[in-house]
Amino acid sequence: MRDIVQEYHREAQKTKDVKTYALARDIYKEYLDNFPKSEHAYSMRFFYAEILWALQDYENAAINYELVVKADPKGKYSVTAAYDRVLAYEKMVEIMEKGQKSETLKEGKVDEKKSKGAVKRVEKFIKLEKGKTYEQKEIPKIELELAKACDEFTQLAPNHKEFFAVKFKAATIYYKYNHFDEASKRFGEFIEKFPDNKFALGAADMILNSYEIKEDWASLFFWANKFIKIKPLASQKDPAEKNKLYQAHLQEIVEGSAFNIIIDMQKKGKVLDAAVAFRDYVDKYPQAKHTDKALNNAHVLFAEAKYMDKAIESASLLIDKFQKSEFYEPTFYKLGYYYEKIADFQNASKYYEIYFDKLKKKTKEAGDAIYNSALFREATGDLKGAINNYQIYIKAFPTNKDITQVQMKIAKIYDEMKDYEKAKAIYKGIISKPKDVSMSDMIEAQYEIAMIYKKLGQVPAYEKELQTLLKMAEKIKKGDANEKTFYYIANARFLLTESAFKSYMSLKLQLPEGTMRKQLKEKTEKLDKLVKEYTAILQMGQGDVGIAALCRIGMIYQDFTRTLLDAPIPKNLNDEQREIYVAELQNMAFPVEEKAIEAYEKSIAKSYELTLYNEYSKIAQERLDGYKPGSYPDLPETKYVAKEYFYGQLFYPSLIAKVEEPVKKEVKPEEKKEEKKEQKKEGSEVKSEEGTPSEGGEEKTEPQENEKTPEE
Repeated sequence: MRDIVQEYHREAQKTKDVKTYALARDIYKEYLDNFPKSEHAYSMRFFYAEILWALQDYENAAINYELVVKADPKGKYSVTAAYDRVLAYEKMVEIMEKGQKSETLKEGKVDEKKSKGAVKRVEKFIKLEKGKTYEQKEIPKIELELAKACDEFTQLAPNHKEFFAVKFKAATIYYKYNHFDEASKRFGEFIEKFPDNKFALGAADMILNSYEIKEDWASLFFWANKFIKIKPLASQKDPAEKNKLYQAHLQEIVEGSAFNIIIDMQKKGKVLDAAVAFRDYVDKYPQAKHTDKALNNAHVLFAEAKYMDKAIESASLLIDKFQKSEFYEPTFYKLGYYYEKIADFQNASKYYEIYFDKLKKKTKEAGDAIYNSALFREATGDLKGAINNYQIYIKAFPTNKDITQVQMKIAKIYDEMKDYEKAKAIYKGIISKPKDVSMSDMIEAQYEIAMIYKKLGQVPAYEKELQTLLKMAEKIKKGDANEKTFYYIANARFLLTESAFKSYMSLKLQLPEGTMRKQLKEKTEKLDKLVKEYTAILQMGQGDVGIAALCRIGMIYQDFTRTLLDAPIPKNLNDEQREIYVAELQNMAFPVEEKAIEAYEKSIAKSYELTLYNEYSKIAQERLDGYKPGSYPDLPETKYVAKEYFYGQLFYPSLIAKVEEPVKKEVKPEEKKEEKKEQKKEGSEVKSEEGTPSEGGEEKTEPQENEKTPEE
């Protein structure tokens, strides 16, 4: 049968007749079906496949070429069969793409020895478009078989002259249907074998393009880093930029993908890890396009992770090395904030001032900076520097709503420096502009003027200014005042009782009896007036002043009791009369004493209710202990602070540092550091990053006499 089929095959080659070829084909098939493992089956199958090709039965030709290779991969015809299998599937793909059906020749002539041609070269590279999504698509069966045929050929014949074309064909099929990992593996093998081939750059670009579009930064970094080490590839000229080597393009991709790998790390909430990675990036790629951005992100993330020392180091390096960076100027502000957080107020002031000076446009953040620097100058005792910065703020932002409060700050510093005339001049200037200044600010300024006269010992002027304040208060309309304003009004009224209170306390009973009766009547009338006034003050609802008013009521009643009990006894009374006289005074005194105790108890109760403790709380406590030792719990230890120091000062929320380039936010640092200690300046507030005022007040020493007043 072998001889017969070979004879028919030779006859077909002579006549080139399709029908003779078809007869030879059928005899080949019958032989192979009956003798699949004969010693001649290998060559017979190859010739059978050749006839199938000649008859344009490409599918069966491809199947039998594959069987030839499997029968003996090292056989005489195996490499040819493997290559022809690729050509057969390529023919089938071509027919499919044309929308035609594959049909075997039925008649006509066939030239079996005509060349089958070569694998078609890729005419242009596939370019993916940014912004589009490239999901994997199912590869049509014929093209998948073509890709498999290509792979098996390149494995069988790695040194074949058509290796590069076949390998490229397989990679392109996978790439065409968005199977980028499979495509990259084949393009990569091609590049390693033919790094200086004209298609190598295109293959490399297709790999890099696919992972860039997918934002698979780790894979992009891997391939770019790999290509940069292949010198024949990297040393070629970049097709996109003729004056540059491809190596420069690869280096940019390495640096960019490394940067974005860290961005992904930060998105997953690994804040500290990302901060460390950005800082390491700067050392590894000091000349990279993204180095300044990496350094900016490093210090911002270190600060977020509460590693202020590392944030300061990274920010300082940025302003030292990257003066032309877009992050240069904002970093001075952030440095000021970082130093603020570790309570280094001198450096905080320094960098806030530099930031302000460097900005040509005076933005809101610039205002925050110079304002905060003024606060910190004040906190560190540089009062002249604080005044200077407050004045700069006023000049730069004359229309800001807090200008009056800033002027008030300057006046209070002059007050602290005992330059009372300058302080007074500022306060008077505020009061002189009723159309531009709120009633609450005018009352505060008026109150401070009164306090200056008190410090100067000018009591008449002091009381006059307080009276003026109360007249101003009569003009207050709904919405004109805040709690601080009502405190000033209540305390002014309280302070104006001082002369009457001292007069009352100094009035003692003296003989003769006529004089004593007049004095008792006078003291009783003064008591009634003072109690009425303090009760009215209490009803104003200002807790701090209310505690003082209650205590004063107790002091008044207690003094009246003591006055009665210490009253002189007329000399003309006998012993029995003296005894009756003293008993009668005691009967008069004890009900008044009960009122004193009640007032003290109410004063302390109000302190506990409001958790507000001042010098009058202590006086009330001490007086009650005198009546009932140990019956009342000790008040919390506290330094007394004038209430006005606790009222908020207008401020801007500071510039919050933002990580650049797509960054989201599970902070999981390797170790925890001690939480930062919030440092607060007593008596001032900072325009803080968090937008929350930090309140404080001046230390208050305990009063030496019971007659101390709340503002002291």
